Amino acid sequence: MNVGPTPLLSVLQFEGAVIAALAVMFAATWLRSREEGMPLLALGFAVTALWYLNGDRIGYVGPNIDSAQQRIWSSVVALGVLLISIGVIQYLGLPRGRRRWWLAPFLLPSVL
Repeated sequence: MNVGPTPLLSVLQFEGAVIAALAVMFAATWLRSREEGMPLLALGFAVTALWYLNGDRIGYVGPNIDSAQQRIWSSVVALGVLLISIGVIQYLGLPRGRRRWWLAPFLLPSVL
């Protein structure tokens, strides 16, 4: 049965390429204007791109993170999310007053 041509990239590889492009963009922005938080954003997106580009090779054995390989790569993507969150906070600054409490629930996943 012919189902058509094989795609050039998998979905995860395509997402990894897009996120890697974001890493390059943030690195270029930092090199040009030295904006605070940009190095962490570039590094966070680069680490996250590694996770996406390697996603096709991670062996999933069930709904839980129950293999050493899954634990390692889950830690890698968690580090990427944490770096991106800290980079955004550095770039935008900490909110004051009531806005701080409104933002706190959105930062909780990065901390966990």
